[in-house]
Amino acid sequence: MGIGHGALGIENRDESLHSINEPLHSINEPLNSINEPLNFINEPLNSINESLNSINEPLNSINEPLNSINEPLNSINEPLNSINESLVSTLLPHNAQCPMPHAPSPIINIQTMTSTTTRRKSSTFYVILIAGAAALGGFLFGFDTAVINGAVGALSNAFNANSVLTGLAVSLALLGSAVGAFYAGKIADRYGRVKAMVAASVLFTISAIGSGIAFGIWDFIFWRLLGGIAVGTASVIAPAYIAECSPSHLRGRLGSLQQLAIVVGIFIALICDYFIAMSAGSAESPFLFGIAAWRWMFWTEILQQYYMECQL
Repeated sequence: MGIGHGALGIENRDESLHSINEPLHSINEPLNSINEPLNFINEPLNSINESLNSINEPLNSINEPLNSINEPLNSINEPLNSINESLVSTLLPHNAQCPMPHAPSPIINIQTMTSTTTRRKSSTFYVILIAGAAALGGFLFGFDTAVINGAVGALSNAFNANSVLTGLAVSLALLGSAVGAFYAGKIADRYGRVKAMVAASVLFTISAIGSGIAFGIWDFIFWRLLGGIAVGTASVIAPAYIAECSPSHLRGRLGSLQQLAIVVGIFIALICDYFIAMSAGSAESPFLFGIAAWRWMFWTEILQQYYMECQL
């Protein structure tokens, strides 16, 4: 009986163990199915690790001599750093600070821009004044060549000149201007353009005075020839002086002042002749101080020449 009961106990125990193993086997099956792809992935990863290890071995062999070189270099840098510290402490005071470079400030100084604009405007205005003063040479050019138009008839009657002499008196000023234009450049190169224009203004003045006090047709022709030389000098020097003084963005406009001044000079000369002749009654009639009106026509040029000399 005892043996039978022992065998039954063993069988019951085996049955309970089998009942426990069956669910465990059911769990192991899906786990095994998962392990199979993981094992498949591990194989290339292991091969990659092996290749990396094969690369690291020569790198490690290179690092060893480099480390051996760095050690003596570090031993050299230490005394060099100590020397630098001593030099800095010797050369610089303790409270000195090394100036740091400043980056350009993005802030725009409005006051500086305003002052720059103001200076530019003032310099432009100054250049225009200089060009206007130089253009007075063109004004005298036009005035001197046109002022004789109102005195042609009175001139021939006063000196009893025939048509040939009257024509010479009127036209020889242009011949003198050719002579003045030919020599003006050489004179300006040697003495300067301003002095050349002042000399032309003096010749204008002498020509105007001499033409007004002429006693005969030949001395009148001489004074007109002298005025023509002044005309030629002014016609060459004034445009060159204006071009030299003018900035590039104003050079064309300021250079045209010469031509404008010539036309204005012709207009003013004819206006003066008209009013003097109308005031006296005719160009031959006495005007101020009992002097013939045609002589005053030439003397009006003195005022413009005096103004030009003051400007230069």
